[in-house]
Amino acid sequence: MLAKSGRRFVRAMYLSRVRDLVLMRLATVSRVGDTLTLFFESCASGADRMDQQELTRLFSAEQLAVEGARIASCIRDLSAESQQIRSAA
Repeated sequence: MLAKSGRRFVRAMYLSRVRDLVLMRLATVSRVGDTLTLFFESCASGADRMDQQELTRLFSAEQLAVEGARIASCIRDLSAESQQIRSAA
C-alpha cells in the first residue's frame, strides 16, 4: 500500500512510523449508513501531518471493510477545534 503513494517519504516509511502517525493516535469512530469513518488525531508537526494525511488517503483508497461497512479514515484537527472553543468562550 505504501508503494502507491506519490510522497517519497511515505513510500520509504517503516511500519513503526505508520504506527506512530496513524495507528497509535487517539481516534473516534462514526458510522453513517454503510461507512465506518475513523477520525485520527492530527500531528502537531506540519511535515508529519502531510504524511499522516497521505496515509489516511491510502487507507481509504484500499476500500477496506468490516462486517459490510466500508472503512474510511480522515484527520481530526484538534488545534482548530480548540481555537473555535476558545473564540466562542
